[in-house]
Amino acid sequence: MTYILPDGKVIDGTRREFIDRHVFYDGHYLGVELLTAMMEDYSTPRPMTEAERVPFLTEYFNLSGWMPVPPTVIPQPTVTLTPIVLP
Repeated sequence: MTYILPDGKVIDGTRREFIDRHVFYDGHYLGVELLTAMMEDYSTPRPMTEAERVPFLTEYFNLSGWMPVPPTVIPQPTVTLTPIVLP
């Protein structure tokens, strides 16, 4: 699903979602299982593929502070000596 806001900005990440499964035992909270899903046909969640899940979880945990954000690599120009021969 893609949403276009009145100012022209496009939001394209709304199909990704978490399904949280919280686990309790004997009155104690044990943890959470994060199931990842992709919305299909505007209403039907389907499990994410590995190729969809890895970037989604990486982005989510980087933004949440659980994992450090990797530094952005700054491209460096490559000097290539190319002889120029004019006929």
